[in-house]
Amino acid sequence: TPFSKKACGALLTLVLLGRRENGKREFSEALQRLAEAPVSSWRRLEAAGRRENDRSLIARGLYSLRERDPAFTLDAFETCPGSLFTAAYWLGILPPRDRRQLLEGLKARRPPAEATQTWPLDRWVRHFDEGEEGAAALVPRALRGHLEGRKRLSPAQLEGHRRRLLRRLAELGSLEVREGARQALAASVPGGASAPAELHALALLRHAEGNRRGLRRLIEQRLAGGKGAEADHSRSRQWFERHPKVDAGRWLTGLTTDAELPDLGRVRITLERDLLEVLQMGSYVRTCLGLGGSFSYSAAAVALDVNKQVLFARDAQGKVLARQLIAVSSHDRLFVYELYPQAAPPSLQDLFLDHVRRLADHLGLPLVLAQDEDEADDEVELLLASEFWDDGLWFGPEAEPA
Repeated sequence: TPFSKKACGALLTLVLLGRRENGKREFSEALQRLAEAPVSSWRRLEAAGRRENDRSLIARGLYSLRERDPAFTLDAFETCPGSLFTAAYWLGILPPRDRRQLLEGLKARRPPAEATQTWPLDRWVRHFDEGEEGAAALVPRALRGHLEGRKRLSPAQLEGHRRRLLRRLAELGSLEVREGARQALAASVPGGASAPAELHALALLRHAEGNRRGLRRLIEQRLAGGKGAEADHSRSRQWFERHPKVDAGRWLTGLTTDAELPDLGRVRITLERDLLEVLQMGSYVRTCLGLGGSFSYSAAAVALDVNKQVLFARDAQGKVLARQLIAVSSHDRLFVYELYPQAAPPSLQDLFLDHVRRLADHLGLPLVLAQDEDEADDEVELLLASEFWDDGLWFGPEAEPA
């Protein structure tokens, strides 16, 4: 097969489409349709499942789709796989109950197939125009021109457009699922949300596990116009009181490193304090701390606890090139965790090493890399967070583990 097992294997819920307790017929028909599906659909599946975090969310969404509407899901896989996988991704962010409610509501509002068979073309166009954003673009311009009297089409051409709109119902349905899931996320906080970073924060909130309550408070403060400052919490202030060696101002501000790297151009390393950016620390570099990852709750822990921070390296356009988790331990040492992506250019790794060394000097704290760790009882405490998974201490750019 030309498709990677890793990419396709986690999405094998597609193979189960149509399976029901009432017999094997639907299952057999679904398998036959999958076998005859366009190669382009399978290639889109492989592309959609290439990243592990995305695979996890898409698989959840596809599972719910095939449970609630297997016929629609097969139609979409055959005719608009890209739209289907995008819809499944957003749907997979929601918990199972919310997925079921959304899909049941959309299915109940969908016109019966027998009714659409008798629709005149202007009714078809109105149906798409009343759909989600982007649905109107699915109507061919030539057909609009004909209905508006600007163009004349033959009966055969009109019939072709009718069949084309019928095939595009699956794409319209995919748009409805995607937007329905996004709207459900946006409505989960007072005042709603719309910006991509805001929706990402609300999506990660759904997967923050034991850190959900504290993170919800921070997000609501941030979206209401505040800074979501966890440093103001009493537990945060108490931590600084227990660690007088840590200068709060210096720790919460950090340092800035600017450099011109031959392979990357202008690069800046800073300590990130924007809540919405901190929550993307795993998603930017596609690690297990990202949305859909096994430990996405740890991004919430970094946002919640003042003894944990994240460094971002950005290029001249502001694009994140790499990130690194750092923390102050119970023994007042600066723990430096793995740099991601691990394949970052050597020049960037060297720049990070220089940055954390200067930061340790700036703070007056010992720097701890993987080869320096020798105190088993030294740890990074939990403050507002209830669970935290670190990246493992960094070996540095040259001293790789054997």
